[in-house]
Amino acid sequence: MKDSRVGAYGAIGIVCMLGVKCTALAMLPPTAAIAALFLAHPLSRLAATSLIWRMDYARDQGKAKPMAQQMHNGEFAIAAITALLPGAVLVATGLLAFTWLAACIAAAALVAFWLARKFQARLQGYTGDCLGAVQQLAEVAVYLVVVASLGHAAIA
Repeated sequence: MKDSRVGAYGAIGIVCMLGVKCTALAMLPPTAAIAALFLAHPLSRLAATSLIWRMDYARDQGKAKPMAQQMHNGEFAIAAITALLPGAVLVATGLLAFTWLAACIAAAALVAFWLARKFQARLQGYTGDCLGAVQQLAEVAVYLVVVASLGHAAIA
């Protein structure tokens, strides 16, 4: 993961990821799309932050090693409260049902948990690339849950 070049599979992956994001957001009514953006952004970053909280940095030497030390529980709690606040506002304003907020949180958490296990097995920790992958996949997972929450209304 030290090679900074993007290969053919990396480029294909980026295009596919952007395609899924655009398609999911295009399926939503404008208000729901804005709500999805406000929800997915902080939840996906919290998913990536959870790796910093619970895992070790994979590289022994690296420029990011001092910044990538494990965070304390209090620091993660502040990050979690900040990330969950937009969801609470969306529920309070009636733009999102609480059950679907819980489903979005679960989807982002499952992505983080699944990828963390993969990273631990292959790299014995995480790198910055791993954090970016978790963030992107968790964001897409949240968009897909929001699309699913609208059921047939999103397809019509």
